[in-house]
Amino acid sequence: MCRTEEGSWYLFETTPLMSTYLLAFVIGGFERVEGATKSGVKVSVYTPPNEMPEIEFCLEIAVRTLEFLEDYLGVPYCFPKLDLVAVHKMDAGAMENWGCIVAFKKFLTVERKYSRTIEMDYFMKIIVHEIAHMWYGNLVTMDWWARLWLNEGFARYMETFVLKHIYPSLGSEERFLCKVMEKAFDHDHSFCQRPVEMEYKNLNTKGIIFDSTVYNKGACLVRMLSDYVGSEETFRKAMQNYIKEYSYGNVVTADLWNECMKVSNLPIDQVMDSWVKNKGHPIVFVERDAKDPSMIVLTQRNYVRGLSIGALKDAEPGKWNIPVKIKGKGIEGFYVNLLPNEPSKTITIETLDATKWIFINADRVGFYRVHYSCELLDLLMQSFSELTHADRFGLLSDVCLCGSR
Repeated sequence: MCRTEEGSWYLFETTPLMSTYLLAFVIGGFERVEGATKSGVKVSVYTPPNEMPEIEFCLEIAVRTLEFLEDYLGVPYCFPKLDLVAVHKMDAGAMENWGCIVAFKKFLTVERKYSRTIEMDYFMKIIVHEIAHMWYGNLVTMDWWARLWLNEGFARYMETFVLKHIYPSLGSEERFLCKVMEKAFDHDHSFCQRPVEMEYKNLNTKGIIFDSTVYNKGACLVRMLSDYVGSEETFRKAMQNYIKEYSYGNVVTADLWNECMKVSNLPIDQVMDSWVKNKGHPIVFVERDAKDPSMIVLTQRNYVRGLSIGALKDAEPGKWNIPVKIKGKGIEGFYVNLLPNEPSKTITIETLDATKWIFINADRVGFYRVHYSCELLDLLMQSFSELTHADRFGLLSDVCLCGSR
C-alpha cells in the first residue's frame, strides 16, 4: 500500500493468465489467523470480528490440504499466499476465487468440541473442495461449461481422497459411498437425468448444470477411472502429467483420457466416453453357467428405476463400456470389459466352483447396479463377514433397490 496526499493506493502483483470468473476483491473489517505450509505459502483465514477462536481448525485443514496437493500433484501452488474469507452472506455457499476463497461463515468456522461428526465432515470437505479447485478449475480450466465436471467432479472426488490421507481415521471412503455415490444414483434415476457432458450454446442456461450429475456422478467417474488405470500411483502420474501439460490453459475431456492412456496403455477413451456421453447407468445381471460352475455370465441392461427384474432383463441392452471389477473367494480382483450392445459375456475362472462366492463391482468402484442370481446371492450372504465394508454396502444397496429375485 502506498500513501500519498491524494489518498492510499493499493498495488498488486501481476495477475497470471486466468479465467475472469475467478477474480475477487473483498473489502471490510476482518480479523485473521495465519500460518504457512512447508513450502512457504502463507495461509490466512479471515472472519468478522470476535469470531476468531472458531477458525483455528479451518487454518489447520487448509495448510495440510495445500501441502498434500502440492506433493500429490507435483505442481506447487502458484501464489505466495492463500486467503480464506468467511462472510455472512453471498450468492453461493463457497467460491474458489484464485488465492481468495470466500465462503459462508458456517463453512469456515467450527468448534471441534461441540460439533457433531456429520458437521465436521461437511465442514472439512468444503475447505478441501475449494482448495482442490486451485488446480482443478483454476490452474487447469475446462474449455466451456459443457465440461464443468472436469472442475467439479475432480474437486468433489478430492474431498474424500485428500481427507483419507490427512485424516485417515475419519472413514471418508465409506462416507463417499453413502453421501456421494448414492446421491448420484438417486439423481440419475430422476426426471433430471442427463449426460455428464451437455453442450450449452449460451450462458443463459448455465445455471442448470450445477447439479448432482456434475458433482457427484462426476466424482464417481473419477473414482472409477482412478481404479481402472491400474494403481493409485499410476493415476497419480496421470494427474501430474495432466496438470503440468495444461497449466494456465483450457482442456476438453479427451485431454484427460489421453494422459491416462499414456501411463496405463489402456483404451481409456473407448471405455470412459460412454459414461460421460450417455445419461443414466446400467445394471449388470450375474448368473452361473448351468453346466459349468467355473463359468459366469454377465449381461448389461439400461437401468430404469421402478421396473421389475423381469422387465429389466427384457429392456434394451446397455450402451456402456463397463470395466467390471471381479473378485471372489481366493480370487484377487481383476477387470473384464462388458461392451456396448453386447448381449452377454461369459467368463471362465478356473479356481471358481459351486461352493465359492463371486463378487461383481469389487470395492464398489463402478457406477452401475448389480443383480445376482439366487444361488450366487445366497453364497454372498453366507460369506458376508468376509466382504469389505465397501462390498457390503454395495451389495445391500443393490439388493434393496433391485431386489433379490
